[in-house]
Amino acid sequence: MNDLLQQHGLANPKRFVAVNPVAKWESKLWSKRKFAQLADRIIATCDVGIVFTGSFEDRPAIRRIEEGMSAPAVNLAGETTLKMLAALYAEAEAVLSTDTGPMHLAAAVGTPVVALFGPTAPWRTGPYGSGNQVVTAGKGCAPCFKRHCPTCDCMALISVDHVFDAVSKIIGG
Repeated sequence: MNDLLQQHGLANPKRFVAVNPVAKWESKLWSKRKFAQLADRIIATCDVGIVFTGSFEDRPAIRRIEEGMSAPAVNLAGETTLKMLAALYAEAEAVLSTDTGPMHLAAAVGTPVVALFGPTAPWRTGPYGSGNQVVTAGKGCAPCFKRHCPTCDCMALISVDHVFDAVSKIIGG
């Protein structure tokens, strides 16, 4: 895994946060701009690299996040098998994810997870195990379990500061 990360330009493959920013439900998505701001802040404050993960179809969305960043990051979306993804997550200091399958994979390999939840219920589908952080906006309408929403406020109102605090609790910074 270290070779793959170094080939993609990660300066220190021993210190990184994996970020899985895309989900299939529109209502589970967090702002690309906020992901970019958060990734830059984690890199600058915590002295770790950022490695984006996802499917091949997620690459354009992740590229847009990278375009909004000041610091470089690694985009492995579509470049890992499930087994490789598990190995990558096992090496990460933390995994930041929307409510999606890779979040559960990270928890299964024992890596602390920061999970962003809006329209779904973290007590039903949140990351299993201790040491994980669930971040919500605390909207009264959530969880609604809707795939589409006219406002998506339950995700839009999650702040970069709130998510950064959750990541910092895990990795320091």
